Amino acid sequence: MVERLHPASEVLCHTQRRGQMQALDHLYAHVNTRWVFHLEDDWRFDGTPGFIEDSIDILQDNPNCFQVHLRYRDKSLHPAHAELFHSSIRGAEYRR
Repeated sequence: MVERLHPASEVLCHTQRRGQMQALDHLYAHVNTRWVFHLEDDWRFDGTPGFIEDSIDILQDNPNCFQVHLRYRDKSLHPAHAELFHSSIRGAEYRR
């Protein structure tokens, strides 16, 4: 099905069980792009637009950063001190 819907895709399969982390390491070894957008099958999204663009902005502003986990302050139930937040060049808020 993947080949039919996305002919340029490559399906990677293992002959024996490896576990999630080894499988992800194997998968990432085949990636030749600058960015990886990783999803899990049980993650939910709230419909906030622009989160991929915000993530890329934050990564570009912070070359030593390797992962972005977004939780927008106005939608979070956890209090955070305003002084902990920074803004990317395009205005995406983030906390280190």
